[in-house]
Amino acid sequence: MGLRLKLGNLRSGLNAALLFGLMLACLHLYTLRERMHRLERKMTLVRGGSDVIRDKPDVIRDKRDVIRDKRDVIGHGRDVIRGRRDVIRDGSDVIRGRHDVVIDGSDVIRDGRDVVRRSLAAKKEQESVQDLSDQVERSNEEHSVDSSLRKAQNLEEKDSVDLSKPQDLQEERSVDLNKPQDLDSNISSAKIDSEAKNTTLAPKPASTSAATAAVTLSPPLHATSAPPDPVINPHNFNFILNNPDKCGDGDVLLLILVTTTVRGQVERETIRRTWGNESNIPGVVFKTVFAVGLTDDQEAQAALVEENNKFKDIIQEDFVDSYHNLTLKTVMCWKWAFQYCPKARFIMKADDDTFVNIFSVTRHLIGLLKSRVTRYVTGWVYVDTKPIRDPMSQWNKWYVKYEDYPRDSYPNYPCGFAYVISNDVTKTLYETAETIKYLFLEDAFLGLCMEKLGIEPVHQGGFIPWYTHIDSCQFDWLMASHWVKRYEYMWYLWNTLTSC
Repeated sequence: MGLRLKLGNLRSGLNAALLFGLMLACLHLYTLRERMHRLERKMTLVRGGSDVIRDKPDVIRDKRDVIRDKRDVIGHGRDVIRGRRDVIRDGSDVIRGRHDVVIDGSDVIRDGRDVVRRSLAAKKEQESVQDLSDQVERSNEEHSVDSSLRKAQNLEEKDSVDLSKPQDLQEERSVDLNKPQDLDSNISSAKIDSEAKNTTLAPKPASTSAATAAVTLSPPLHATSAPPDPVINPHNFNFILNNPDKCGDGDVLLLILVTTTVRGQVERETIRRTWGNESNIPGVVFKTVFAVGLTDDQEAQAALVEENNKFKDIIQEDFVDSYHNLTLKTVMCWKWAFQYCPKARFIMKADDDTFVNIFSVTRHLIGLLKSRVTRYVTGWVYVDTKPIRDPMSQWNKWYVKYEDYPRDSYPNYPCGFAYVISNDVTKTLYETAETIKYLFLEDAFLGLCMEKLGIEPVHQGGFIPWYTHIDSCQFDWLMASHWVKRYEYMWYLWNTLTSC
């Protein structure tokens, strides 16, 4: 019994060991199978990678071809850019040539007016001479040969009169027209206008040997005031900050009025130290003044007053300083120009984010000064610009309602970031502005005023209404560049310009 029991236990142990071994073998086989599957997947990936590797040289070749094509396109683009630069240079030359032609044409028109004026005066003199000659002929029939001789003698004496001597002029005017022998002497009397500034002698008429005088008056400093239209847009604002002695009593070539904000101290200081420095060009007098509106920030206002006490170059009126009041700020500039700087020959209005090439502007204005231009407005001129009617447009900053401006387009006007006007029109612009319905777009409003006065703006390609990067010395054509939003850019442009 004991042996059987032991054999039974041994058999049970062997069965358990065999079962455990079978379980381990099954587990090992399962693990081995999983490894085989993983290996097969890896082999599949390797085969796919080999195919990708085989295809990559073709892809690389295609990319190289694309790169070559892009290089060709870039090269062609560079050629196009060079061609456009040549076209721009040629266009600038054409514009300069046309501007010279316009100036020459103005001189021709002015000379033609003088010729017509002299011709009319000479014609009137000839008519009066002819009438007097007829009287002389009728009188000669009633007198003897001795009277004719005395008349000839008197004529010779009259021809020897020195018109530069007042006593001779008085003798000329004291001729007795009742005496026949003095009629020819009366013909030779010169018409002198005591208020005339320039006097030129007209040629002798064919019917007599007497000289006649033609008077040419110099144009006044300021043009005639605007027509007396009803005032519908009065500028009823007063100066809070003012520097009436800024221009002094001497002649000023250019008055620069920079529209800025109360908090624009950094921009003002940068302009004072760069292109707005009044000592930039020795021998040329120009003044820089900053125009601002009113703010409700007492701390900012106090800082502005302190800044003005230091530099004496800020003007401020009591309207709220905002974008929609920019037209009020511009009208304030016109008002200050003709009231406190009447001897300035030209006025330049500029924004505080504008870079001005003061050297090119000065050269241009000196040329205009020699040509004696009047009623002159120049800048980057917009022609037939349409109002923005969509309030959701990306340009909704300039959105204008139909009831505020019902016309389909604006008159031609210079872009408001910078433009130049001759000071003979600032007063008429100011007076005309009060007779036109208010429009917050200050440059378009200027166009409306010019249209009413019959002034056409002159396009000048040197005024660029976007940022212009200067990296060389070939920028003499540039007069002003807009969108210089950081003072570092302003300093960079100024240093580049002055290092040439």
